[in-house]
Amino acid sequence: MKKILLLFLVAALSAGMYIWFFVYNKSHVSIHDEPVVFDGSATALKAQFFKTDGSLDSSLMKGAVILKGDISTTESTYYILNESVTCYLDSTLTVDPALENIRVKGRITGIQEDIIYGDLIVIQQAVTDFE
Repeated sequence: MKKILLLFLVAALSAGMYIWFFVYNKSHVSIHDEPVVFDGSATALKAQFFKTDGSLDSSLMKGAVILKGDISTTESTYYILNESVTCYLDSTLTVDPALENIRVKGRITGIQEDIIYGDLIVIQQAVTDFE
């Protein structure tokens, strides 16, 4: 009985180490080093990202984009650009409520539904100083 329990414990530990190594043991990727898959306005990104048949352009997912646009809404950690893109700033940056337009570089992570604006493209790790 002790051998079976010990064997089960070793198997569970091995599975846990396997999961940690291949899932969580990843190096940090800097947005500054990422190749850009789109460079343009927030409205042009929305037009390209949402296809006419209702599907999404998956080639842009997880890719770095450079966007410029007018700020529709400002919250504590993000901007909404041209009522089409939500840009969550990198944790090292703060939102400036006085800005009217902005140029950011970030990674597309998906979409979110909003009651006011409809479907918004979500940009994470957005930085304003990327030259």
